[in-house]
Amino acid sequence: MSKSQCIGLAALAVFNIGVAHAGLNPTYPLGTTAGTWEVDRYAPFAFVNAGTLLGRSNVLDLGISSADSLANRPPAFSSTFYNTQGRGFQVSQTNYAVIYGSVYLPSAWTHSTGATDYRRSDLWGVISPATGGDVCPGSACNLFPILDFTNADPSYPSTTNAATGRYRVFDTSIGFVNLATPVAYNQWNDLCTVWTGGDIRHYVNGALVYTQTDISQADTSFGPLNKFTRMIVQAYNFGSSYDVNWSGLGAGTVTSTTVTGSGQTSSPGAPFAQTLTVTVLDAGGAPIPCVPVTFSAPGSGPSATLSAASAITDRAGAASVTATANSTLGTYSIGVQIPGIPVPPPIVLTNGFPAAPAAPVPTLPLPGLLVLGGMLAALAARAISARR
Repeated sequence: MSKSQCIGLAALAVFNIGVAHAGLNPTYPLGTTAGTWEVDRYAPFAFVNAGTLLGRSNVLDLGISSADSLANRPPAFSSTFYNTQGRGFQVSQTNYAVIYGSVYLPSAWTHSTGATDYRRSDLWGVISPATGGDVCPGSACNLFPILDFTNADPSYPSTTNAATGRYRVFDTSIGFVNLATPVAYNQWNDLCTVWTGGDIRHYVNGALVYTQTDISQADTSFGPLNKFTRMIVQAYNFGSSYDVNWSGLGAGTVTSTTVTGSGQTSSPGAPFAQTLTVTVLDAGGAPIPCVPVTFSAPGSGPSATLSAASAITDRAGAASVTATANSTLGTYSIGVQIPGIPVPPPIVLTNGFPAAPAAPVPTLPLPGLLVLGGMLAALAARAISARR
């Protein structure tokens, strides 16, 4: 795919459906009305909710059919540009923004023998200036980051040799880049593309795998880049039929956090019972993955040793570390830093000795109480008799 083809994407796909809420509709409706997914380039054979599948609910079945290949399409869709088939959803995510989803990669895709078993599926973003949305002349004011899996020959379509599955990113300044990141087969793989406001970052299964620092635009007349305006899920038609499954698709801007593990007390030198967990949420309260959270303990006085200095939020939006109290008694705060949130809530811990539970009052069953009562009565009678 050429860069010029990518630049033409938004002009072909946009129907002005309006801004969607954060956290996309998991039922994957069709059509071009507000709040639905729109055709991008050419409609895939299937784009439907497959229900519960492979351990996940609301799974997207993105189907490619050989009937929609280049040889069988109408003349108006006769170029290879329309072999990239999928749907997109309009969003408006500024600040530290993330588009995300999980793709299931079967082991049968580990290697290909030729075009008949080539497979490819992509998570796309459209990053646009504050004005103009994702529609501007020639779409040259936008950038189109892509994170995908493919097992096609790197030289396709000029050659169709056997190839090995791999992740790729589309760096809008240089083109597609093959990654050395290991591919986990027969399981869900979590993918994220992040707009930080200054660069584009790609994550696979919680690990940062690529950063694009050159974010220059061909057309700057609409101003500098500002936000995600669209996310797109695609698969490629190599001339044979296959299905790709996605789950947990969404887009969101870092807006708020919740904290668990604050308020604990631990004995000096002992670990705290609860992990320290920060959950990052978007404006609608949906969790956001692929957000780096930095934890910092005081350098002196009462403090704790942390299992890590930072963690990346998972698909539940949570980043966690464990803490072990040092030998100094006292209360202190674990600092938290999160991009997009100026003052996250601290985590308050205390190194001390938890109050010992009160000693239980001994009790006797009723027969024992009767015997004890009789003994006390006899002792009292003897005492009275002795006084006489």
